[in-house]
Amino acid sequence: GLQKEIDKTSVSHAGLSKAATVASVGILAAGVAVIAGSVKQAVAWEKLRKEIEQQTGLSGKSMTGLMNTINNMTGHVPYKLNEVSQAAVILKQRFHETGPEIEKTAPGMIAFAKRAGQEVTPAVTGLSNVLLQYRKPLSDVTELTDKLVGVSQLTQQPLGAMEGTIERF
Repeated sequence: GLQKEIDKTSVSHAGLSKAATVASVGILAAGVAVIAGSVKQAVAWEKLRKEIEQQTGLSGKSMTGLMNTINNMTGHVPYKLNEVSQAAVILKQRFHETGPEIEKTAPGMIAFAKRAGQEVTPAVTGLSNVLLQYRKPLSDVTELTDKLVGVSQLTQQPLGAMEGTIERF
């Protein structure tokens, strides 16, 4: 009786010990995966930073500010890092704006590009061209995209065709 109970307990402890070992290995593997993912993200971020430096010629505080802007936006918008960075770089180069204005306007411009079925770079560039041609500040982009959507709906023209039409005027 008593020996059988002791034997069962020993077997049950051995099973728990094995389960704990398997669980520990699983947790360790998950931790390694998180670290590997973090390293991969850090490498991608550094690569992006170098590309932007080459593309813009920015350095020091200006570069840090732009990268902070991109980082802030990627945490708050449902867009890919490359889409956010493309829009931010264009707006920084074309309008020489600071982070808060870029953070406020870039997501809307990316949303417009997606709704128009366009790639981010040409759409943001086109919208920027229209604003600059009419000497409008970047903050007017929401009004511009609203007008484009309205005209598209009235004329039944695809939204992607609207921006090019306005740009020619």
